[in-house]
Amino acid sequence: MKIIGHAGAAGLAPANTRISFELALKNKVDEIECDICVTRDGVPVLAHDATFIVNGTKAHIPDISFEELHAIDASILTLPQALELTNGMVILQCEIKPEQNAAPVFAVLKKAITSGLSPESLVISSYDWRILQAAQSALPSVPRGMIHNWSSAYVLWRARRVNATRISLKHIFLWGPVIRGITKRGYKLTPFTLDDPKRALRFAGFGMYGVITNHPERFRRQ
Repeated sequence: MKIIGHAGAAGLAPANTRISFELALKNKVDEIECDICVTRDGVPVLAHDATFIVNGTKAHIPDISFEELHAIDASILTLPQALELTNGMVILQCEIKPEQNAAPVFAVLKKAITSGLSPESLVISSYDWRILQAAQSALPSVPRGMIHNWSSAYVLWRARRVNATRISLKHIFLWGPVIRGITKRGYKLTPFTLDDPKRALRFAGFGMYGVITNHPERFRRQ
């Protein structure tokens, strides 16, 4: 069972931050999942929501420049910084948020691959099948993951159409036969966000590939 740190280690530090990534690596995760939005001037940054509030200031990332965003939140990481932090040591799963301009994300990842990063050390995932369709064209060698909250039928239908190899669903909507059915079709199932090791082990018994968790320290390998 693979351990995938959600936004780094979001249960231990603010999501998608440098310290969150560092804590995930310290706790020996196999992969780190991060959330990506893109600024008006085409800078991919790590943020769970396109719209957020910091110190009373509301920001919608696609509508502002990176300089403006950095002035609001100086701790925000860019995708190149996240790639530098992971440095190929673990797989970086890049969840591109819906309705984002994905082209700058693809450009950053393509540059990293050209510089020697293995495409297999990356995953592009999204709720938005159109983004995955674009990723299939722009970066065919990078694995893709289809995300949905609850419907295994819907996510399987969409995953086939974008040649995804991974599927993510909310863990509360999963049980043995569903997990077995997804994995028998050849998909790597990564439920989110699952912080209970006992439940994760039960899922692994049905063939689950890995668990996306806020608390990798609970799964820490000695």
